[in-house]
Amino acid sequence: MKHRLAVLILGLTLLAPGLAAAQSATPAATQAPPGRQMLATATPLATPTRSTDGCNALLCGAAGQLDAANREFNADGLNLLGLAIIGANVTRFDSPQHAESAMKSIPGNLTPWLNTRLSGPSDAFDVVETSVREIGDKSIAFSGPITSDGKKFVIAIVYARTGSFIRGAYGIGLAPTTPVQDLAGILEKSSSRTPSNSGVVTSANGMKTGGIYDALPSLADIPEGFTFSKDT
Repeated sequence: MKHRLAVLILGLTLLAPGLAAAQSATPAATQAPPGRQMLATATPLATPTRSTDGCNALLCGAAGQLDAANREFNADGLNLLGLAIIGANVTRFDSPQHAESAMKSIPGNLTPWLNTRLSGPSDAFDVVETSVREIGDKSIAFSGPITSDGKKFVIAIVYARTGSFIRGAYGIGLAPTTPVQDLAGILEKSSSRTPSNSGVVTSANGMKTGGIYDALPSLADIPEGFTFSKDT
């Protein structure tokens, strides 16, 4: 089960294959298949000002991105009422205006992204925007059930913008009771972290420090019972 959850989270923290095609397709091509929930019509993104390699999936293609980093944590053991995997990312833009524009594109990008990741004959999702506390200048959240390969999960996604930075947190579990609250708490705790001018160094366990990676959440920002998994 954890392997399948990891595949879904990996798609959230990295460039989702097929997303660019979904964004540039005709309106008819971006409609959900029968039985698939649509949040909104996809909004084409501006031409990126840098390579999109390693960018955060729902922000890929947004103008003004300077750098980005991703981190993943796994729950130690199975908690039916909690999240099994948590992913977090941070993207730095060249201006608050570009970051604000990227935030506005997220709702329109979410459904095409889910369609590319959940494309099996029995896959489905009903992910909708939910309320979330105010974090930084702007915050937005989504949650809902997904079915992948016949297995049912709950996914939650929270984004927050502070100035020129957009931070995201994602979680998947079997039946988490407070996924949005948990993720919002992570973004609040890590919102004061900023990139450093030091070079990126990789520790023995794979965790990176320096540069943009210093702006990511640490284990101290994550709910108890999680372990570090990987940085990308």
